[in-house]
Amino acid sequence: MSDDKDAIRSRGKALEYKLELDLHLFFTPLMQDWGDGIVMTRTLQLPFPPDNKVAIGGRSMEGDGQPLGYRLRDTVWDVDRARFIATTISEHGGGPLAYIPDDIDRYFSEGWSIGSWQKHYDKSWKSPIGDRFDRKKFDFELLDEDDLYELETMPASKRPEPFHTLMSALVRLLFILYNNEALAYAMYKTKTYFQDDEKQLPKFKDAMHRYEQMTSEEQVNALLNAKSQRAAIASCNDSLKIQGKSGRALRAAKRLKRALADQETNFAEVVAAVVSRHRPIEDSFCDDVGMRLMRIDSDIAMEVFDHFAQLGVPCLGVHDSFIVPAKHERTLREVMTNFYAAKLGFEPELS
Repeated sequence: MSDDKDAIRSRGKALEYKLELDLHLFFTPLMQDWGDGIVMTRTLQLPFPPDNKVAIGGRSMEGDGQPLGYRLRDTVWDVDRARFIATTISEHGGGPLAYIPDDIDRYFSEGWSIGSWQKHYDKSWKSPIGDRFDRKKFDFELLDEDDLYELETMPASKRPEPFHTLMSALVRLLFILYNNEALAYAMYKTKTYFQDDEKQLPKFKDAMHRYEQMTSEEQVNALLNAKSQRAAIASCNDSLKIQGKSGRALRAAKRLKRALADQETNFAEVVAAVVSRHRPIEDSFCDDVGMRLMRIDSDIAMEVFDHFAQLGVPCLGVHDSFIVPAKHERTLREVMTNFYAAKLGFEPELS
């Protein structure tokens, strides 16, 4: 390797390694690190091959002023595209929420853009928050920092419209990016926001408690047009709850909790893995297709019942099966096949 470097330098060419770096930006305590945060990306040229022991810093990458720079994570060498890819994180907390647009704007000024290196691999990949940021939407005409803090808990009617726009966008992010759902629900219901636990109003704490006591189905219905993939994750998380369970259900919940702990994973990652494994039918996941298929199944069943009723032949339904006198078995198979084909346009494969 050293001989190759010397050879390149001897020809007057600088040795450079391309790094596609994704920054996961978290505004705490609103966002939690089990989510993706706001993802921004930047391409860097390095004079050395990066790895997870390296931190990237400098005047053009001050970000939130991290003295030790951005620590690289999950560094991978892409052989086909001759580039390294890696991720890093940055957490902001303690300041007024109204500063969030300024924080994001500063990253733009340093050369970051909204998105991910994933777009090089999957052209259909889209950022959950779009690919643009309009700073003018969030222009607060309050210069005193104390006033900015007060925006979080003052009556909604007294807040400037840009602050409402900011918080509405932030609440949606907490849902879309798999972060703090209970907190986002309380923010949405009470129209109040906070940084520290001591500043939480009683109605805010009550809203968070109500959310945590909801069933998974109630939580999904409570979320603001939440993606239906969240329904799958929420339903799985509900199966982990110990409270109120006994016998087989309790043993299953404990066994599942141990399995997740042993594998150091969570249901958000499991759902993502399932979707990745079954790409050919990806569009059918989390699209309520199960309910539509059950409706088709019911329509076919009603046609079968009606057919035998008109013949005066007893026909009983058992889930998705039928019971008829033995001498009508062949007729039942033919009727089921015909109605299936009429409904879906092709005949089923019977075993």
